[in-house]
Amino acid sequence: MSAMLRTRLSSFLAGVGVTSLACMASLKQDVEHSYGLVLDAMKSENKKLSDRVAALEASASAAPAAGTSTGAPPS
Repeated sequence: MSAMLRTRLSSFLAGVGVTSLACMASLKQDVEHSYGLVLDAMKSENKKLSDRVAALEASASAAPAAGTSTGAPPS
C-alpha cells in the first residue's frame, strides 16, 4: 500500500510541476505583451507631450520678439 501511495504522490507532483511550467510560460508571454503595449502607449504620450512643450516654447519665444509682452510696466 505504501508503494502505491508513493507512486500516486510522485505522479501528482510530476503533474503539478509540468502544469506550473506551462503556467509560467503563459504568464511570461502575457507580461511581455503587456509591457510592449504599455511601452508603446508611453512613447506616444511622451511624443504628444514633447510636441506640446515645443509649441509652448515657440509661442513663448515669439511673444517678446513681436513686442506683445515686454515685461515692463506701461508708461
